[in-house]
Amino acid sequence: MALPGNDLEWLFGELAHAVRQGKPLAETAGELARAEEGTRRGRAADRLGRAIGQGRTLSAAIVEDAATYPPGTAAAVEAGERSGRLPEVLTTLCEYARMEDDLRHNLSRAILYPVIISIGAAAAMIFIHVAIVPQFWHIFNELNIELPLMTTGGLLAIKTLSVLLVLIPAAVITLLYLVTAPWMPWRALMDSLRIGLPVLGAPARRILLSRWCATVGMLFSAGVPEPRAVRLAGESCGNLTVRAVSDRMAERIEAGAPLSQAMQAQSFFPPVLSWMVGASEQAGGHRRLWPLVREIYTDQARIEMTMVAMVVGVFFAFVTIQLVGLTVFSLFLPLIKLMNSLGGW
Repeated sequence: MALPGNDLEWLFGELAHAVRQGKPLAETAGELARAEEGTRRGRAADRLGRAIGQGRTLSAAIVEDAATYPPGTAAAVEAGERSGRLPEVLTTLCEYARMEDDLRHNLSRAILYPVIISIGAAAAMIFIHVAIVPQFWHIFNELNIELPLMTTGGLLAIKTLSVLLVLIPAAVITLLYLVTAPWMPWRALMDSLRIGLPVLGAPARRILLSRWCATVGMLFSAGVPEPRAVRLAGESCGNLTVRAVSDRMAERIEAGAPLSQAMQAQSFFPPVLSWMVGASEQAGGHRRLWPLVREIYTDQARIEMTMVAMVVGVFFAFVTIQLVGLTVFSLFLPLIKLMNSLGGW
């Protein structure tokens, strides 16, 4: 199982510090494993320490434990080892893990907000129908007041809608998991739809762009050849559509096309990005461009996720207000009848 972003940040940060201090990596990994004994990151550090202690390089140790690390990690570390820039590469991996963890946190918060709104609204409605409505029902029955169809049918419909406020978010989250599971046969189609939806697809597209730019920038900085870096960046996104796009780009680069032209031929990438890459190529290189582009798309994804969460939250709040209003109206009709009977009108 892959380590979460905060564990990767901790591990790569500690390893980078050890390399700068000239401390043996096997010894450092062993100390980290003992300090975090029993945890996932402690076990990951222990596996690294054992492999390095047997004479393997850090990149080879990561390859042996590939499921623990994001795609492209071993290639970046290997390039750092060959070029003598291992501390810089490990620091970049640390920053990348921090960015990924921050992005996941913002995505979880954006999803959690409307879910909490819907569950709270449903709980309020269910409380009204369980604790308050039966009291009115009892009063009406004792006074032999026949309830109008608007009251009986309306309250039943409102109760059903209140339950749906809980079931719909749960069903949507379950569906999102099912359609993105690796073993589902239609995953390629769903991956394409996820980034093509008019409103909900925009944050997903920005997240994938941010992740792709972060990975390819890290690999370029480590000295990984462009075709391999582009392919690994596509794998790191976890989206089959982006992976296919990256593979086609890598083939064009291997055929002699510059990165900007290969990118321009793919509709997944915004035209402004390919233009920026082309301008950077003419200015001497695009490796310094990627951290800036990554930040831009990360900020855009964060803003779009916040806006979507607000819209969905307002929608559920509006539905709740309407349901409460319909409940009050449905109870108000027999109350008028009750007041008429008590007043002798």
